[in-house]
This record gives sequence, C-alpha cells and structure tokens, in this order.
Amino acid sequence: MLKLGIIGCGAMGNVIAKAMDGKVAVLFDIIEEKAVKLAESLRFKPKVAKTFDEFINSDMNFVVEAASQRAVRDYAERVLESGRDLMVLSVGALDEEFLSRLRDLAVRKGRRIYIPSGAVVGIDGIKAVSDKISEIILITRKNPKSFGLNMNECKIIFEGSAKDAVRMYPQNVNVAATISLAGVGLERTKVKIIADPNVKENIHEIRVVGDFGEILTVAKNVKLNERTSYLAALSAIRMLKDLENAVVIGT
Repeated sequence: MLKLGIIGCGAMGNVIAKAMDGKVAVLFDIIEEKAVKLAESLRFKPKVAKTFDEFINSDMNFVVEAASQRAVRDYAERVLESGRDLMVLSVGALDEEFLSRLRDLAVRKGRRIYIPSGAVVGIDGIKAVSDKISEIILITRKNPKSFGLNMNECKIIFEGSAKDAVRMYPQNVNVAATISLAGVGLERTKVKIIADPNVKENIHEIRVVGDFGEILTVAKNVKLNERTSYLAALSAIRMLKDLENAVVIGT
C-alpha cells in the first residue's frame, strides 16, 4: 500500500496531497504552518512532522519532493538512504554530478528515483529517440511577472544551454532539466526564454530534429502561481497513481 511523505506544502504540494488524500501519511514544510493548514484540509488527516528528522522516521514508503532545488540537495540522499523511493519535482537541482551520486545510492539501496514529465508534453517521444537527436530546443514563454520583471514589450531574456538556464532561472525552467535528462543532456539542449506581457499561460514549445524525423509540441499551461503550471502537478499525480496500476501507458 502506498504511504506518501510529502516535502513542501506550497501550491504543488497542496494539489498533489488533495488528489492523493488517503494515501498521504506525513507532511513536512520548513514553514510548519503550511503543513498544518494542508493537513487540516484533508479528509484523512496525515501526520505533520515538525523537523525533517521526524519526517524521515515516520511510517511511509514513498517520498515526494515538492519544495525547491534546495530541498532536493538537502534531503534527497537521506530519503534514499532511509530505503524509500523518491519523486523529484524540482528537477533543476539534478546536475550531472549530483544525479550520478543519487543514482549510485539508489542502486545500492535498491530504490528508484521518479521524475514526472512536468509542464511539457512529448517526453515519451524524446526518450524514444534520445540517441538519434541532432538538435533540440525548448522555447518557454511566460508573463514577465513570472521572472519578477515589469515590462510592456515582449523580450527574449535568455538564449543558451539548458545548463545555464537552470542555473539562472531555477524556479522557472525545471522543464529544461527534465527535457535534458530525457534527451541529450544539459549542455546540448538549447533554451530560449521569452518574457511576454501579452500571455497569461506558461507556454512551452519543444522542437526536436534527428534521423527519426521531427517532433514539435506545444503546451499552454494554466498556472497554479506565477512560476508553476497546473500540468506539472497533474503529471506527478498521474505517475503516483500509476505506481499501483496493473497497466501503465506511457511515461
């Protein structure tokens, strides 16, 4: 039986916990009031851990990180060491060296690390053709408020590698990291970020070219907040539900 521990009780953690009500065993947030408020909103009241030590020693078998890149760096290794599987939503934290370390630890402990497709579509296709890709680019278009900017004109605010995009915009382009992991890596994946005052959605367009042909996808996402797309939460929920399904279709 799935018994979830959720790290992070903000917008993403709330949507996931409410969708998985009855499967959530324990909540943890560095702002305890957030975890208390979320627990009170659920029909099946989970435990609220006051510290991470209390969280990691609670009765659960699967941990969802829905907090931040800092949380991934601080807690991911301890989760795997404790013998639990881990879902990572703040994918930008997974640079090649850190991911390699986590992968080795997961293998030693017989555990798995899960990364949902997030706020984009087409991850299945990218995985399938990953060794045949000659070019891949992510074009992200968001309202300037998502980047803390105030502007009246559309402007390209970043153009470069996914590696640099993740470093410079850690709370806005987890999708770049996910695409890179599914495809050709952070350095070869190109990213263009556009601040556009005329858009309300978070829009992610992916273009992939290779021996297989060409893949074009566009996701126009309703927002949970200025930085987070509703689809990202839904993809995590779908993956969690698939853990207990006899038939699993796609990623």
